[in-house]
Amino acid sequence: KASSKEWLLRSNSPYAASAYARFAPSPGGFSILERLFHRLGAGYTDASIYARLGVHAMDLAYVHDSYVYHTPADNVDAASSEGLQHEGTNILSIIRGVAEDPGFPKPLTRRQSPVVGRWSNELHYDPSMDSGTFYVSMFDASLWTLPSGVASGLFFATAILSPLAAFGILMCFWESTRHSSAPNLVQALRLSGVEAVCCLAYVALGVASGALFDVVVISWRDVRIWYGYQGLRLLFLSLSGALPGILLELLRRWGEAPMLLRCCWPLVQNSAFGTDTTALLGALTATAVLLLASSLNAHVGFAIFWSVLFAPVGLLAEALILASLPSGGDPGDREASFSLLATHPGKLPLRRDAEEDDTRRMVGAVVRDVFAVLLPLILQMPQLFNLLSVLTYIVDGSGGGDASAGLGVSNGVLLGLSGATLALMFVPVSRRLSFHNSLLAALVVYFAHMVLLALCLFVSADATAYCYFMREC
Repeated sequence: KASSKEWLLRSNSPYAASAYARFAPSPGGFSILERLFHRLGAGYTDASIYARLGVHAMDLAYVHDSYVYHTPADNVDAASSEGLQHEGTNILSIIRGVAEDPGFPKPLTRRQSPVVGRWSNELHYDPSMDSGTFYVSMFDASLWTLPSGVASGLFFATAILSPLAAFGILMCFWESTRHSSAPNLVQALRLSGVEAVCCLAYVALGVASGALFDVVVISWRDVRIWYGYQGLRLLFLSLSGALPGILLELLRRWGEAPMLLRCCWPLVQNSAFGTDTTALLGALTATAVLLLASSLNAHVGFAIFWSVLFAPVGLLAEALILASLPSGGDPGDREASFSLLATHPGKLPLRRDAEEDDTRRMVGAVVRDVFAVLLPLILQMPQLFNLLSVLTYIVDGSGGGDASAGLGVSNGVLLGLSGATLALMFVPVSRRLSFHNSLLAALVVYFAHMVLLALCLFVSADATAYCYFMREC
């Protein structure tokens, strides 16, 4: 309903996508929806008709409170002046921009779009709309657009070069110190490789956890509950995806492993306890692997692009701060501080200027976390929340509440993957905490999950509302 902001759901040409990006003062959208509309058969809109006429079409819709669409609750009283103003301002600016654009193209031909001049009874399937463009909005202030091929290449290059840059930064400082205790390249690869395998396991188990909680808690309840408590479902299933990683991180720092894990305990214990640098390299490598896989479809890769891009930047900033130790200090201590970057950053040797050195280490860690954790979160979270809100709505509409549709666990898989992937960014941060503090933080997270679980079990649905998606009232 018209209560928040409008998004560009899909478009059928590069010009339409770029026109929206250039002329709308407050653009919003994510091109992955073009693929989902086609893959899930999410439905036709008025834009589908114009696309068959060769018009450069933009399919605009409100993304929040989507469940009232085509229901009695979709009325003037439910609309807001802010939502109407947002869309009206955008559309007016787009019309003016397109009308004055000297580069306005000719209508699309059938060669450019297979639906031009054809109608539903002439096609065995609906190829939907494809702009051939990757686009994503940034804080509703601008729309980042790239040709799909360029975006795939960018994500592929980032996934390859970012881990290499991180290893190069560390090896540069290790070699410059020539300290005997500094790990060599083989040791560094081994340590970070173990971390990467563990992080990928966290993600896989997070997906399974999200799917499990979706089946046992979410799916068996009336789907209309989640129309009114969308944020509750998003938070619960996303946190469910992060739980396995949190638990396994604690087990890796525990003195005794459960009998079930004892067979692989030497492997997971090889990454030194309290080592945040190897954890960062491992999390970066694992996320880069996911980004590499998603580069086959550039619309998926953006969700993890920023964390891969900024991790080496944070690592470089920390290394430069550690390198700027007081010149009056013992040279041996200076060498030890470099090797500590790859072994035990929390346990520097005693020095005459230990207090100042501790301050530098703390500042270096904070600066690294700003680049490697905080900045990617700021760039990803608002967009990810909007995207997940739309995707869960589409999955519900495609049969998410009906087991016969085969999509019953799609929300759990989607949100579990999101939660587990975001949790990887915090693994290096948790390594700087003592075990007791890590345990306390984990208990807080698990308690919050139990509270969300109770809310999901006891919130009630309005059986008279949302008469949509084959739901009888």
